[in-house]
Amino acid sequence: MRAFKDVKFRKDIIDGVYKHGNYGWLGKLRANEIESTMMSRFNKRVNKELALDVFHAHYLVDLSKRKEPKEPLKSLIEPIERDRNTRITTVFNELQSKLFTVFYIYEVYKKLQDKLQDMENDDSDSNDIDGLKSLISMLTGGSGGSISYDIMDKVQNEINSAYRAAKEKTDRTMDNLRAFSSLAGTEKCEFTLGDAMELMYVSNVQEIAEVYSKIGTIPVSKPRKDSSRGIVNGVTKGNNISSATVSNLLLPDELFYYRYATKSLTVRSKAYEVDEDVFILIDASGSMDGRRTTWARSVAIALLKSMSRSSRNVKVAFFNYGITAEYDFKKNPKGTIMGIVSAVSDGGTDIDDALIHADNNIDGTIVCITDGEDDVSYRPKNKLVSVMIDGDNSHLREVSDLYLSVTTDSRGGLKVLNAARRAFSRV
Repeated sequence: MRAFKDVKFRKDIIDGVYKHGNYGWLGKLRANEIESTMMSRFNKRVNKELALDVFHAHYLVDLSKRKEPKEPLKSLIEPIERDRNTRITTVFNELQSKLFTVFYIYEVYKKLQDKLQDMENDDSDSNDIDGLKSLISMLTGGSGGSISYDIMDKVQNEINSAYRAAKEKTDRTMDNLRAFSSLAGTEKCEFTLGDAMELMYVSNVQEIAEVYSKIGTIPVSKPRKDSSRGIVNGVTKGNNISSATVSNLLLPDELFYYRYATKSLTVRSKAYEVDEDVFILIDASGSMDGRRTTWARSVAIALLKSMSRSSRNVKVAFFNYGITAEYDFKKNPKGTIMGIVSAVSDGGTDIDDALIHADNNIDGTIVCITDGEDDVSYRPKNKLVSVMIDGDNSHLREVSDLYLSVTTDSRGGLKVLNAARRAFSRV
């Protein structure tokens, strides 16, 4: 044990100011994730040492320092350390602290770039311009040269404004994450920083979650097919004495033999469950944008979660002129719901093309949710359940096994789920 205590893990340790901050391998991992997110989302590098200290300013309970920070870090972390209310929500919350760091550093960068452009247009002092350029360079991972207190004092308003903007974006993203968690079906859904950044740009995830909460889910069993073997599936009429119910034994002999001869005894029926895939098609044309697409996505999530309980394979695809995105819920539940809430509605409508694609890729039932009045001529070999939003499509009605005309409210959503329960439970 003594030998292990003497080992010094100094390699690749990031220099930092906080006494209790982790600047070893875990800190480097966090800094790399922040930097990669900045690159993928904003095409900007970031100074890793600075990013990790900004992260720790949000994350740590005890902000005791092992050394006093120099500029520009001193001016950047002071607003965080003073904001007790924000720190209460971010302390020990790694994801939220990373989000805040990404938004904060990027917002500072944007504000400083605007400030630099104004200074250059106003022919400001060249020393101030050079100092601001050095500061921007340091933020984005460059050497930056020396940063004076004077230039930091002149950009304090920009830093404060960036801090407020970062708070607003972080709060909105966390609200979206909570809404998404309710859709994903768990309060402890694991998110990466990339997931959170993607949800930040989804404007209607909270509205989708609200509509979904009013619809909920309905247990939908697998369809059953009558058989001489299998599980008990209610009662029917017949003359199989081994399956006859006890009530038959109470019948008078003459009536018993009559019902036996005419196959009218009350017997337990049997059936076996049939494996059946489901393919949900969601119209992503321009006319679906807004209230209709919010409702359609909420209903689609309710459907796929209802049917996945019976271990069905459920696929989801968006379409306009063609298939724009496709997901397999069984293979990737979180990714499927992420795709549903983040899809974009744009373009025209080609229902035939979508039906052909679904028909060629499953053996079971197709559910098509649309508001399109497109001419439809293709009749799928699979069962087709069509959900028409706020209107009617006689061509689609003709090729459907079940056709529903609905309104975009909770009543319309429940109508779809109840119809699905009946339609999907029989062959």
